[in-house]
Amino acid sequence: MSRVDSAGAGFVLRLEGGEEFEAAAVVVATGLGAHAYIPQRLRHLAPTGPGPQAPLSHTSQHMDLSRYAGRRVVVVGGGQSALESAALLHEGGADV
Repeated sequence: MSRVDSAGAGFVLRLEGGEEFEAAAVVVATGLGAHAYIPQRLRHLAPTGPGPQAPLSHTSQHMDLSRYAGRRVVVVGGGQSALESAALLHEGGADV
């Protein structure tokens, strides 16, 4: 992608190869993994530091939630990653 411009009630996406696409909306999914935040009050639950093998982790650290099947899991947060992770955990057999 090289450019996104307003166009009437929507947008025009221009690719580097010259192709153009019209859209009613644009969603920016930048991958905010570098901005993962775990509140200080919860960090003691991960004595070796947060990560996918620790009892406490951030959703950005998981690609596969299947290891939680059959386990009780608490998802703390109300943003999109929390809501999506809770749904995926439930669908994968976790007790969320």
